[in-house]
Amino acid sequence: MPRTPTTMPRAPRLQNKLKILAAVVTIVVIVIVMFESVVVVQAGHRGVVLYVGAVENRVLGEGIHFIIPFAEQAIQMEVRTLKFQALASAASDDLQEVQTTIALNYHVSPSQANIIYQHLGANYPDRIIAPTIQESVKASVAKFNAEELITKRAIAKAVIAQAISNTLTARNIVVEAVFITDFKFSQAFASQVESKVVAFQKYLTEQNNRQSKSLLNS
Repeated sequence: MPRTPTTMPRAPRLQNKLKILAAVVTIVVIVIVMFESVVVVQAGHRGVVLYVGAVENRVLGEGIHFIIPFAEQAIQMEVRTLKFQALASAASDDLQEVQTTIALNYHVSPSQANIIYQHLGANYPDRIIAPTIQESVKASVAKFNAEELITKRAIAKAVIAQAISNTLTARNIVVEAVFITDFKFSQAFASQVESKVVAFQKYLTEQNNRQSKSLLNS
């Protein structure tokens, strides 16, 4: 008599499929958890750790680190030397309008990256550096009259640079160098200064001519 083909019961087949599906889901979950548990802090950066949105009191250095998956995340903050430039205007002690361009090299204090992020956020240059430059220039320029800004230019620039450095250092931003262009005055004042220079040069020329005539006549 011919044999009837044997078939596997449906229940064992369904169980095998469920086992395979469970294994796949488990592997996917493990991969996701591992991926969320590892963070790589890039060179020249520090990792600010957030625990459920709150800034933690620790900073991650460069390299690989493990964090609590789904509860913690790391925000990368650059600590390399950066440059910020801004045009600033102010009034001198004798109310002459003055303009200058300030450029500074700075970097975030690596150990205080979490404090900067907590108080100022990732866009800290616009929140603290830009207004610091404007306020420092206004306060410093007001200590000099227009003529002193020309004759004591180096001193005036040093006062501005020191004011910027002091304010930013207090906010954990290290100022490496401050570059200040020459002071620019209104067209009317510039013309007035130019007229004085021309008149003074004319006076010196006349004095020299008189001395020369005196020597020839003696």
